[in-house]
Amino acid sequence: MPTMSDKFAEQVLRIAVAQICSNDQFGNFNSAEGHAFATLVDVVGKYIEKIGRLCRRYAEHDGRTESNMLDLLQTFEKMEPDRVDWRDLERMCREVPWQVPYTSGVPDFPVEKRKRRRQYGEDKEDTTTKQGKTEDDKFKVAKITIGSETIQETEKKLEHPGYVPSHFPAFPERYTYANTKVDAKRRENDPKLILERNLEARRKVQTALTRIHSTSAIKPPETFGVITEQVNGEQVAPPPSPPASNAPKLPAAFK
Repeated sequence: MPTMSDKFAEQVLRIAVAQICSNDQFGNFNSAEGHAFATLVDVVGKYIEKIGRLCRRYAEHDGRTESNMLDLLQTFEKMEPDRVDWRDLERMCREVPWQVPYTSGVPDFPVEKRKRRRQYGEDKEDTTTKQGKTEDDKFKVAKITIGSETIQETEKKLEHPGYVPSHFPAFPERYTYANTKVDAKRRENDPKLILERNLEARRKVQTALTRIHSTSAIKPPETFGVITEQVNGEQVAPPPSPPASNAPKLPAAFK
């Protein structure tokens, strides 16, 4: 889905292509069919995008973030299907009158950030850097009255570095993302205290083992569900019950 910047660039490119087609050196066209003109605009746009993409690739290959004239010359040499020689470009620029003004003014893009609206009770102060960028790096809360006292508070925000655009939001306060390395457990450096702690830990382990051993010695043996009886202090299992008879039972009168 095309974004707003894509639509803006397409409109500027359409005006530029139309101005080129209407020039005497390129045919002096007065009108064009819609689909044909849209195709020509698309071809010119793809050509410019390819040049920019190759320039960026050569710049990044050399460890730079911005392209220069050498990257542009290498791009022209690698263009397909026909290579472009810079001498031909120089000759064309001399022969063809390129000093043709743009038909309409092109606004600055991207659009500058709107100034922050002043909130109730705030006295905003705009600061301008050497590059002419207006940044809201400081605003003053004027005369906050608490009871009978009047407090003047000033909040300072971090300014953007040179590589961050001015329309980006301000950085948060440093305490929100700064961290301090603190050990989770306090380390003891005294050898005497270290020895006492080790002995205490060993004593706790021995006490736990002794408690487990004494508990297992007092516990009676398991009989797996068989009820035992004590005879002369010894546990004896009761005699087994006689097996059940399958013979029919007699009535009570015949017993």
